[in-house]
Amino acid sequence: MQHRPDSPALTGGSPFVYCLGDSHVRSMSADPGFLPLFIGAGRQNCFITEAHAEEAKDRIFRNFRRLDCDKPVVLVFGEPDVRFYLENQFDARTLGGPDARSYIGACADRYLRVITALGREFANPIFVSGVVPRPDARYNALAHEYNRFLRAKLTTRHEPFINVWNAVVEGSQGPLQAQFSADGIHLNHRVAPILRGLLEEHGLVLDPKPTGPFAWSYFYRIDFDGDHNTRIWGDARLDSQSPEFAASQIARDAAARLVELVPADLEKGTLVVNCREGLVPLALPENQAGPITGIDPSPERVVLSKRLIRFANRSDIDTRSAAIGDIAPHHTVIDFCLGESPATDRGANLRHLARKARGLLCLLDRDNGLGDQLKALGFCHIARVAIEVTTKSGDHANVLWLAWRKEDHAPDGGER
Repeated sequence: MQHRPDSPALTGGSPFVYCLGDSHVRSMSADPGFLPLFIGAGRQNCFITEAHAEEAKDRIFRNFRRLDCDKPVVLVFGEPDVRFYLENQFDARTLGGPDARSYIGACADRYLRVITALGREFANPIFVSGVVPRPDARYNALAHEYNRFLRAKLTTRHEPFINVWNAVVEGSQGPLQAQFSADGIHLNHRVAPILRGLLEEHGLVLDPKPTGPFAWSYFYRIDFDGDHNTRIWGDARLDSQSPEFAASQIARDAAARLVELVPADLEKGTLVVNCREGLVPLALPENQAGPITGIDPSPERVVLSKRLIRFANRSDIDTRSAAIGDIAPHHTVIDFCLGESPATDRGANLRHLARKARGLLCLLDRDNGLGDQLKALGFCHIARVAIEVTTKSGDHANVLWLAWRKEDHAPDGGER
């Protein structure tokens, strides 16, 4: 049996569960007790043929090898199999045999074989999530049959089956209640407490419970094995037409530029202020920025950052809940959230950052007088990198400010 060894630095914290699957894990990002790992779209993670099942198994196993072996995993697959039959994607009706029931049974059998293989190789407790309902009655009939088949097989094997169906439909066989629908296919964040309750019925208590609405700060992407990436659909709750969604996109695009902007310094390293769940630390290339320290005022988000950093296998990153005054100086200090502080506090916050840095990177709007403030704080080389995005709400722009002291050199790529 193969698994990742425990990490003494990260074990013993609040219990959590991995939710690993297709795009339906997005509804589980509303609870900090879940680590929702989206390993690829349904067309890459379904069981309609042996070839599809082998591709899905490969992706699932790659991700399992990165999980802490003592943490439970909720598997979230199967919905695309039903939808592909209805839409006849990949000639699903032909591939499934003469009728829907044989097709559903064949898909579920392939899925069950993967679950069996996971149990042989990994120590993680596994929970299987049922296919979710939709407003479409034809789909619901097939999905109900898929779930019935899975439940029957898993019950004989004494393996837990988790199904939110009865809690989100109208009546026993009715359509999905509108309040739980995100887009007609996926459920929304309101299903997370229902899933938490079902896990508790199986003896899995995630502690502490959320004290209010929760959402990951950003969409995260972890690349590994050269050709694979796993994502956390962190901003799924944000309306794609809202300014907050645009701000999240700007931050992600700015983080992607850091590889060319942060100089190498393996001695004093890089400090990331307001690191949230780790967007900027994870965007910095390993062994380029030196040891990376991330601090954030929210202990809850620091815990999430540690889980995500562990999954990404980044031993060069350390995150903690601390004030900047308690941190030693670093070569480079990065703060993507300086613009979120009240304008009256921004100058004081900037002075705190400047005391800790030979180089400073901040994400702010264009017209705030920051250049003059940076010069007054002793930074001689000042550059700006425009970050522009287009979302459903229109065009948006911010500036990534780069400031370096006399003995250092500003990297290429910025507007002086």
